[in-house]
Amino acid sequence: LNSEIVNDLQRPTNRFSLTRRDYSKTTSVNAVNIIIIQPTIISIGNQAFAKCQELSYITFPPYLYSIGDGAFYQCTLIQNISIPPSVKTIGHQAFGECTSLTEITINPFGITIARDAFNKCNSLHNLIIEPSVKVMKKFDLSIFNKITHITLPPTCSKFDVNHFENALYLELISVPCTNKVFQVRRTIPNDQS
Repeated sequence: LNSEIVNDLQRPTNRFSLTRRDYSKTTSVNAVNIIIIQPTIISIGNQAFAKCQELSYITFPPYLYSIGDGAFYQCTLIQNISIPPSVKTIGHQAFGECTSLTEITINPFGITIARDAFNKCNSLHNLIIEPSVKVMKKFDLSIFNKITHITLPPTCSKFDVNHFENALYLELISVPCTNKVFQVRRTIPNDQS
């Protein structure tokens, strides 16, 4: 852990928004492997942590509102992320080319996600719907590239496989604590990647 960046993040230039210049003067960006963003931060600016190629773990604050364009672009060691339900926008290429990213926890409703926010995240196969979701609605899975497994919260009482639009690679939907697992049979297109 490079603790210098964690300390720097406690004193950003704008106490509510985090940008690359808030820490890059004193810290070698490529040396950072763990980031814990302080609770006062509500916005992560464009390219704030882009190309932090040693970054493997990040904790988002509970009241985070937006993740800017390219904020974590090419952070190739991040394996999973949990987006707080407070987030309302995820920008272009925000997690683009995070090639080790395999799992995301998110509430996909009431949020605007750029179509290319997870561009070239070809390892991203697991989507966990955040526990605050009570009822599933339709949403477009193509944003998440090749999701094969969706985990719904046990509080989600109703859903239909057709709620998952453009779920070309979806194979399983599971609901923990209920012992329910649903297999989805779809024709998988020829791989174009």
